[in-house]
Amino acid sequence: MYSFYDLYKKVHKHNLDNSEYIGNFLANPYSYLKARYYFLTANFIVYAIQNLDFNPRYLTFIYILQGFLAMILLNVENIYLNLLSLFLFFSKGTFDWADGHYARLKNKTSLTGHIIDIYGARLNSVFFLIGLGLFQYQKYYNDYFLYMLIFLPIFMFGYLEKYSYQIIFNKLNNIELDVNIDTDKIKKISSGFFGNIHNYRNYFINFLDDRSRTVDLIILILFIELFSNINFSYIFFILIFIKWALIWFYSLIFHSSNNWSEKILIKKNREIKK
Repeated sequence: MYSFYDLYKKVHKHNLDNSEYIGNFLANPYSYLKARYYFLTANFIVYAIQNLDFNPRYLTFIYILQGFLAMILLNVENIYLNLLSLFLFFSKGTFDWADGHYARLKNKTSLTGHIIDIYGARLNSVFFLIGLGLFQYQKYYNDYFLYMLIFLPIFMFGYLEKYSYQIIFNKLNNIELDVNIDTDKIKKISSGFFGNIHNYRNYFINFLDDRSRTVDLIILILFIELFSNINFSYIFFILIFIKWALIWFYSLIFHSSNNWSEKILIKKNREIKK
């Protein structure tokens, strides 16, 4: 049986080796401190269950359930349950970090587990935004928030780039990898107007992203709103909705013109042949 300190050193070293941004306090003070909170809370869980033997994905399922429960509790007319919801959202990374920590401890890491983990994080982001949107609707009874709640998951999960990768994977999996496409033409097309916009898209995607720096700021604002007449969390919800709507629209235009899919298929073809 590992000591609590030995387990803490393991989770600390692994995450610092794979995420340099959480290791520099001066460059990322909040990420640095929040990571230590996750180190500690995830380590408590793994320390308590280290003698058990089960599939790490069950911890991921708890992580997903935690986000769903927090979404519901945020919109119950009970301030104590609302506060519990904010705490669950604030601590959502605990089980996310614990599942990987436990999997490495038991030598049960896998690609499938990694995929489920990323999928769980995505679902938690959607749960948070839906919870935030429902919170605004219950406060203002404005139907526009309902319309945004309908379209937001579509924008987040249904933009063309993500769907294209699935088709490309199926294409690589089911056909011969020799593709006859004019690569010079593709290079010319992809360097046009949309290609130039594409170079700066990461700056836009990182705006109001689902990392702790954004989520915890909104949680703080919601906390203040529960005890005061201050109301501006709706601004964040609207801005995030607009962001994803623009990403969806941009992806529809960029990834349906420019022979983008053919370009990716050729690139993966060459990588596989190496």
